[in-house]
Amino acid sequence: MSFTAIKTHGLPLLPLVIAALLAWGVLHQWVGQGPKTPFNQVALGKSVKEVIQPVQGNRIHCQTLVDGQGCLQDWRKQGSKPVHIWLGNSQLHGINQIRPGDTTAPNHLYMRWVNKPYRLMAFSQPNANLMEHYLLFEALLQTLPIKRLILPVVFDDLREEGIRPQLTSILQDREVTPMLAQTDIGQHLLSLISPDEPEKDRELSGLNQTPQKQIERFFNQHLSNHWNLWDKRSEARGQLFLKLYLFRNQVFGITAQSKRRMIRARYLRNMEALETLLKRAAQADVEVLLYIPPIRNDVSLPYVASEYRIFKDRMRRYGAEKHIHFTSLENLIPAQLWGFNHATNLGGEQELDFMHFRGAGHVQLAEAIDQVITTMDGKQP
Repeated sequence: MSFTAIKTHGLPLLPLVIAALLAWGVLHQWVGQGPKTPFNQVALGKSVKEVIQPVQGNRIHCQTLVDGQGCLQDWRKQGSKPVHIWLGNSQLHGINQIRPGDTTAPNHLYMRWVNKPYRLMAFSQPNANLMEHYLLFEALLQTLPIKRLILPVVFDDLREEGIRPQLTSILQDREVTPMLAQTDIGQHLLSLISPDEPEKDRELSGLNQTPQKQIERFFNQHLSNHWNLWDKRSEARGQLFLKLYLFRNQVFGITAQSKRRMIRARYLRNMEALETLLKRAAQADVEVLLYIPPIRNDVSLPYVASEYRIFKDRMRRYGAEKHIHFTSLENLIPAQLWGFNHATNLGGEQELDFMHFRGAGHVQLAEAIDQVITTMDGKQP
């Protein structure tokens, strides 16, 4: 009998052996004993530095409520003044080709407002979608006296969906969940996770109420106790998806300048989250500065022109609401202040960065936001 003829419960044994050896090799090569890969920063590239630093000893820029407790603590130490919340993605904390002394737009804006009767607090997450912004805003409303919300709407991030693990604890907050339950999008977010789910079992949350979940939980615990690499399977999974992403882009010739079509279902879900967020802001008497963020304009945009135009028209219409001020900052940052990003395929060549600019660009963004807020202040009775 040949080796390939050996069967295990009706399945050929050889493919199983090969798969096991490949899995072992992947775990040792990609994971091994090396440091954990910060996958939330992979998209920044080597030319972009993540900068989230205190200003005059005060933490005013965080990412989620996990590290946000430090921002809240320092805000209380400063007298618990009314707050302007600035939500965003990595554009707020990424500096391209950073130089000594460079800092981010939120830090520059904070310094401009030192003598104002309010304080700035920023929260930025890589590729943050509007469902995540809505969830975080609802949580912050329960904690802070929010005067204004500064909200960029990034067209590219409307291709994103879901809630990152660092935000799922909000779905268990007893003050937040009743508010979420009153909206369709909030109910959708609450359905994404079981409130009683232990942190270590959340990767199995899609298997709720099935025997498979109990079996996988048993094997996970057993392998964790006997194989130190098993607990690093999330690292291996991340590396695998990263390699597949680069391989796919290489095969189809996708680069940073390739036209990315709207993903309609995700777009509509994000728009629903935005409208719910804006209505919630009105209910809470929070003014909103809604803006289209800067994007480099010296080359063709990586968007389908008709889709991007429809998106911008929709954003402008929101500005007709009494509590919303809309502005477009698309062309704010000149071409020379943009930089490059790492390759999005296996070719390894640098590509244009459409999201992150240099330190001087952060100064310009802070100045622009300050000017708009000054205008809004002047309109108040």
